This record gives sequence, structure tokens and C-alpha cells, in this order.
Amino acid sequence: YQLGNLGRNTMRNRPDFNWDFSLLKDFQVLERLRLQFRAEAFHASNTPRFNQPGQSLGTTAFGVINGADTPRNLQFGLKAIW
Repeated sequence: YQLGNLGRNTMRNRPDFNWDFSLLKDFQVLERLRLQFRAEAFHASNTPRFNQPGQSLGTTAFGVINGADTPRNLQFGLKAIW
């Protein structure tokens, strides 16, 4: 096996592009009771973050990307404050 003429540091992944986003709204129900609705999006842009390619020379997985990292996650919540 030969390593070839691939340049230095070419097996590095691009930096993570990650936006987290949240919204909340308070609703006054009674004088001493308030409801808070919250919506959160983690990794809101859903830009794919691929795993590192296989780095074991001589295997069939060498240089192959076989997956991606976590996709967008949405979370909703309702809180009563008294």
C-alpha cells in the first residue's frame, strides 16, 4: 500500500455550523397564575454535519463517509408560574 500524494490535512472536516433558536410567550391567566409557552430548535438550520471519513488504510471504509451527526431537534414546553 502507498499513501499517495494527497495534500497535508485534507482529511479534516469543515467547522460546525450550528444555530440554536428559542421563542417564548407568557400568558396571564389569573392575577397570580401565568402560563409560559416555549419552543426551541436545536441545530435550526439543519445543515448536514457529516462524520469523519474512514482513516484506516487498507480497509474498504477508507475515505468513505458512512453517516451524519445529529439532525434538527425541536422541543416544546408549557410551564405554569404562580
